[in-house]
Amino acid sequence: MASQESLEAAVEILHNMQRTRKNVKAVVMHLEGVPGPANLHSYALASGAFLVGLRAISVPVILAAWGRISGPSWNLALACDYRIAALDADFVLPIISPPECLGELVGQAVAAQLSISSGTLDSQGLQELGILNQVRPSKDEACRAASELGKRIAGFPGIACRQTMSLLSVPPVRYVSVGASKLPDPDLFA
Repeated sequence: MASQESLEAAVEILHNMQRTRKNVKAVVMHLEGVPGPANLHSYALASGAFLVGLRAISVPVILAAWGRISGPSWNLALACDYRIAALDADFVLPIISPPECLGELVGQAVAAQLSISSGTLDSQGLQELGILNQVRPSKDEACRAASELGKRIAGFPGIACRQTMSLLSVPPVRYVSVGASKLPDPDLFA
């Protein structure tokens, strides 16, 4: 599980790399779904603050997911521009505290279904809904496909990656979780 400090450090490192060297052209996120108790979720993840920081880098974010995705992990998956999951990945519904921009990311009808339904959806079901771009037979193949796409994008000029993302993405601040302003003090999550 990601700690508050590790999430903050990851965003700070990416922002510093982007600011000083301008060489961040894509981010590949590997997401292993391992549900944990709500009291272990970091405030940065539960509130969407981590996603706001990640999206502010303005480069494509590619997901490789496997395991059982639930809780704030959904928001990590939805914040990615290109999503690849292993065939055996499960996604637990409903999405709790979705990002404000959920309807813009997946469409209003799908957003309602993800927020109202309960149970689990498999990777193929999510691909049919248009949420996943690819489903791969295994975790290793999903990770490999995401890394290859990241490398291909890294071959593009950096300015092209940033300009494309600024045109196609919702503003980073919209990735804050619904109800985040009502979350308890972040020190309680630390």
